[in-house]
Amino acid sequence: MIHDPPLNAPDGAQVYLLRPRDTLRVDPVPIAQMVDALGEIGAEEAICLKLEDLTRHMRRICDFHNACDFEGLATRARSVVDLGDCIGLPLLAKVARDVVISVRNSDDMAVAATVARLTRIADVALFEVGNIQDQGA
Repeated sequence: MIHDPPLNAPDGAQVYLLRPRDTLRVDPVPIAQMVDALGEIGAEEAICLKLEDLTRHMRRICDFHNACDFEGLATRARSVVDLGDCIGLPLLAKVARDVVISVRNSDDMAVAATVARLTRIADVALFEVGNIQDQGA
């Protein structure tokens, strides 16, 4: 996380604008294992299905968060952990684990922050993997 120089608020307080900087890295090992097990075309189809699952889970995570359904939120976040591990996105899996931990600790601020971070990372992951697939087609 980086921030720009502080701005002065009308009341004289300093306000910092934060800009998150997460670097998404793909772990090639799970993907290589998938290719070995399913073949290239099978692995590509499996990854596409898992990305669709990720999209669906993220939509539900936002719904559960907005409804303050923390049990449902944690369940979906655990599913995202599994997806991240399966398709070689360790940062996605780590942040989804952080969501689960925040829910378990009943820390509302941490839940909000980690859900926001998970949403940003999932958006980047879906965009980047989509670009890779488009280049391969």
